[in-house]
Amino acid sequence: MTVVPADDRVSLHHLHGAALVQVVGDVDLDTASRVREVLETALGAHPRVIVDLARAGTFDSIGLSTLLAALRTARRRDGDLLLAAPSRLLLDVLQASRLDSVFATFGTVPQAMTAARVTAYAGRNGMPASGKHPGSG
Repeated sequence: MTVVPADDRVSLHHLHGAALVQVVGDVDLDTASRVREVLETALGAHPRVIVDLARAGTFDSIGLSTLLAALRTARRRDGDLLLAAPSRLLLDVLQASRLDSVFATFGTVPQAMTAARVTAYAGRNGMPASGKHPGSG
């Protein structure tokens, strides 16, 4: 695993077959551009990116737009953006904005890593990836 420190709020880890982006604190007008930059770097290196939200705070509309833009980029490249350990508040916001069916969410990073491996395997072998990820909310 290669770690690319971005700053104290966002870090990028290169794993085997995926990237892990860890977010600490709120994602809002002040931090969304840095999160976007790190997500773009991660997507440039890996088709599947796991966003670890265990230590993330709140997401305003700009923060949600940042995640949605990264998801669209990933899917255009036949990849995915998986959200790990989102807060109950973020899950509620995703549900209220009807994005809960768009994002794959997982309770833990290891669960998201397993799903990323399964999706990668299915894609390499011409098999359809399942529409609902295990552990998704």
